Amino acid sequence: EIYIDRGLEHGPKDAKPGDDSERFLEIWNLVFMQFDRQPNGEDLKLKKPGVDTGMGLERLLMVLEGKNSVYETSLFQEIIQNIEKLTGKKYQDKLKPAFNVLADHIRSSTFLLADGCTPSNEGRGYVLRKIIRRAALFEQKLTNKSIFPDLAKSVISSMSNVYPELKENQDYIVSVLKSEVEKFASNLIRGRNLIAKMFSETKNKNLITGEETFRLYDTFGFPTELIELVAQEYNSKVDLDGFAKEMEKQKLQSGKKIKHSDQINLPDDLVTNFTGYKELETSSEIIAIIHDNKVVDQLETNQTGWLITKESPFFVECGGQVNDHGYIEFKDSKSNLEDLKKIHNCIAMQITTKINLKVKDKVKMVVDKDTRLNTMKNHTATHLLQAALKELLGNQVKQSGSIVTPDYLRFDFTYHENLTPEQINWLENKVNQKIMANIPLNIYETTYNKAVKDGVTAIFGEKYNPENVRVIDIPEFSAELCGGTHVNRTGDIGVFKITESTALSAGNRRIVALTGPAALSLFQQEFTDIKQLSQHFKVQPNLVIEAVDKQSKELKKAQSNINLLKKELLNFQIPEICNTKKTIQSIPIVTHEFSDADMPTLQTAAQTIAKTINGIALVYSNSPDKSSFALIADNGLKINLEAIKIVLQDHGIKSGGKNNSLQGGGTIINQNLIDNLLKAL
Repeated sequence: EIYIDRGLEHGPKDAKPGDDSERFLEIWNLVFMQFDRQPNGEDLKLKKPGVDTGMGLERLLMVLEGKNSVYETSLFQEIIQNIEKLTGKKYQDKLKPAFNVLADHIRSSTFLLADGCTPSNEGRGYVLRKIIRRAALFEQKLTNKSIFPDLAKSVISSMSNVYPELKENQDYIVSVLKSEVEKFASNLIRGRNLIAKMFSETKNKNLITGEETFRLYDTFGFPTELIELVAQEYNSKVDLDGFAKEMEKQKLQSGKKIKHSDQINLPDDLVTNFTGYKELETSSEIIAIIHDNKVVDQLETNQTGWLITKESPFFVECGGQVNDHGYIEFKDSKSNLEDLKKIHNCIAMQITTKINLKVKDKVKMVVDKDTRLNTMKNHTATHLLQAALKELLGNQVKQSGSIVTPDYLRFDFTYHENLTPEQINWLENKVNQKIMANIPLNIYETTYNKAVKDGVTAIFGEKYNPENVRVIDIPEFSAELCGGTHVNRTGDIGVFKITESTALSAGNRRIVALTGPAALSLFQQEFTDIKQLSQHFKVQPNLVIEAVDKQSKELKKAQSNINLLKKELLNFQIPEICNTKKTIQSIPIVTHEFSDADMPTLQTAAQTIAKTINGIALVYSNSPDKSSFALIADNGLKINLEAIKIVLQDHGIKSGGKNNSLQGGGTIINQNLIDNLLKAL
């Protein structure tokens, strides 16, 4: 650790580096890495020890500018001044923590969003969401207005001369921040009300349980630190240990267990050479076998295990592209490939063998050709789509996720508005133009720095080998770093069709598309459908939409007339139905079964009957497979909703409602159920 002595005015004469005084400030440290600790606690010496060093740039600036805090340096001054302007408060002792949190969090949020990170409920996106929500809490200590999104403009103004991507993404950044803060503010109100309700319903409550804390956190996005803050107002505590257990329980239930690295120790010199870029069949020698998570010498007949060979044509899921399919031949038999994974520097192939297999045996690996080719079409089309999106919408478009399968491609990207039909058509036309141009791909390897300097697109969050990266270059249109498999020429893709364009969240969009055989099949099916419709409506194919629209309007008009007739019939029936009323404990009650009535009709009937008799109406309708009912009380009468819900639930009927009404449906409603309901009233 390297410290700077700031002088006696910052601490006593006997102060030492690392103590509680402000005299010595750590501005630099070095970490000497020498060992690799094993799961059993053993420390193995690294073959290549190293030194990790890092200097605190802001701390250095703080010393150079003679400030007492990094937030007082010129790096933060524009943001701090803007907070003062927006809140009308001064940067003084009591308020400094709130100012500092806002200044720090707006800078990190702005840069994360500009880099392509989007708020979500997992991974780095969840870290960003927590940063924004924490800032929203501290914002409330300074003002009742939402100023956090406006502060992004201060960061962009002061930093965009060095980081131009901030200016390019300004609309997107402000839009996402605004949406996140508004969403959280709404949840905040609900969360406070829920906590208040917890205390009002339970006397002498001195603990918010782990289950309650988790519900506030998971359902309403209420941070644990704020739950603790509100709990303090009621002289109560929060069960954080119980909360942690609930979090772990959810991970197990959802299948999102924390993935630990493989504990299998393979020698560093054991490497599989991937041949799949050039060939779909490879014969190679087995160099390792894994069974029951142990390295073994052989795999016996009918055993399932993992084979590792010197060479392999199988692509292992990476960068959004899914695993290859195929089989492995050995001697006179073969086994289908069950799974693939990377173990250190090796490609491991899971099979159930039909014969004994030993290390040094030779096997032949065959990739399913159609699956691979269709995947390649979709992968190259994904690159074309991203380039087209950037051309249409600007460089603010950043990839936020993708899946490339043999059947379809899915591309998630950052943008603050929904795509219009015209924009979707433009994208399809642009990608198909590049496909029809049959452009040869230029695929080469280079260093990461040179690729970035040449303008090659790198994906935020991906890890790249700085000394060797693979560039997929579609000349004069797209250049991306990518380890996936691709077609030789754009014409090999065949055709491209967007099938979905949806919003995932604020500032995050998704496109799903088809290429090759899947797209052709879609076109053929849609052509057949349009042809059949044109024959049905006896119009030309180009007039089918107009004919369907006309039919839809006529159907809507007919349905309206039917509803009007039903209403008139209902009004005619009401007096007669009301004459069937019974009196239970001095309350007028009518029960009636309607034939083939929908829920709106039942609700209208129940309301009218209840008002007419100044009592309770229970009306229902049975069809062969289900029932519907409506229950309404008039004249200020209260219904025992909970008791009625229990009776309904016991008979397999779901229900919902409040105050003086209830509705729902399920199994057939019979007289026995009616009698039980009347007793529960």
